[in-house]
Amino acid sequence: MPDALSKTIPIWCAVMNRAIAKRFPSGIPPEWETNLFTPPASVSRQEHYQIEKRIDQWAEGLVDSEYELPLLAKPVRPIWVNPSTTVLPSFSGSQHFIPLICLSASKQIEEGLERRKNGFTYVQGSGDDHELWGRYTNPPSTQAIPSLRIIPEG
Repeated sequence: MPDALSKTIPIWCAVMNRAIAKRFPSGIPPEWETNLFTPPASVSRQEHYQIEKRIDQWAEGLVDSEYELPLLAKPVRPIWVNPSTTVLPSFSGSQHFIPLICLSASKQIEEGLERRKNGFTYVQGSGDDHELWGRYTNPPSTQAIPSLRIIPEG
């Protein structure tokens, strides 16, 4: 899974959730989630812990910046989907977070490298896996997918 999906987006979710909690302490529900969520298959416990230690500092920096933080109705939380996902997530709207789907077309392999029968080497995350993500798509099917936006309350 690319670092952008396994680390960068989770970091921003945690930073934004903590910054909102610091900026609007009386405006958020008690179940407001501020934890860092990373995919354990892609981010080791040690790396997760090292990132987690810095989230408060980054959240403080965001609160102290000139950026106008939106008061969201719920915290954002990353959810990962890749070709090895066997059950797609289902959301009813009753969960206590806004799901941010991190979709990777890359096949997840143990060492990040795989020899293929045709003599080619598959390098995970190198962007050469169009055969996986493009198989069932065409312009009309991709145009039918509605845009997703996080809209602040108020």
